[in-house]
Amino acid sequence: MTGGSSGGPWFIGSSSTGYQNSVNSYGYGSKSTTMYGPYWGSVIQQAYSTAAAS
Repeated sequence: MTGGSSGGPWFIGSSSTGYQNSVNSYGYGSKSTTMYGPYWGSVIQQAYSTAAAS
């Protein structure tokens, strides 16, 4: 990835049953073809659900 890709979403699935699982966060110069991002587990899901219910 190149500059400006940070924050772009990572999706699992490709239909209405899919969900966002992470975002582009960082890479290493020595691994220029690999992008890393945090895994969004149950804590993030609960925060989203709480905010959506408000």
